[in-house]
Amino acid sequence: MTDHLHYAITRAKENIQLPNPLLFETKKFYPKEYQAAKEALLFVKQKTGVELSEDEAGFIAFHFVNSQQGNEDMQVTMTATTMVRDILSIISKFFGIVFDEESLNYQRIITHLQFFAQRYLKGEGSDEQDEFLYALVQGKYPKAFHCVERINEYLRQTQKQEMGIAEQIYLTIHIQRVVSEKKSIQS
Repeated sequence: MTDHLHYAITRAKENIQLPNPLLFETKKFYPKEYQAAKEALLFVKQKTGVELSEDEAGFIAFHFVNSQQGNEDMQVTMTATTMVRDILSIISKFFGIVFDEESLNYQRIITHLQFFAQRYLKGEGSDEQDEFLYALVQGKYPKAFHCVERINEYLRQTQKQEMGIAEQIYLTIHIQRVVSEKKSIQS
């Protein structure tokens, strides 16, 4: 992170902007880390007189997330954030809903997707093969399960690997929960 700050200050002094393509997602998915990064920017300004951009706050927040998750490669965190954003978009479009970002079930699915993306990208998925539970969830929540199949297709196309049975089960249940909550609010 010290290297990043050094180069960010150098860029700012030279008036070079580095846009953060995941700034919106960083604020949304990692609000505590983003707030801590904003405070770090204030500290940098107090100590150096250099004001860093909001984009830099997003990059610094990624460093915090990276550190928390034990990632050595920043690209894993960025890819995981992109995956979470894309999976939420798939769910939203599939069901034609706009998420209530203040709801507990939305926060749960975000948390699940963040941990899922980290496990998936590190190849740490569960080897659990509960065919009975898989069939039960598929039968009980067919629409949510079909949405998970779409997500699996996205993963095959973008990451060249699909999720395991256990992840499909858990994700189906989370999707069903957040969609059911949305439908009950609209009724």
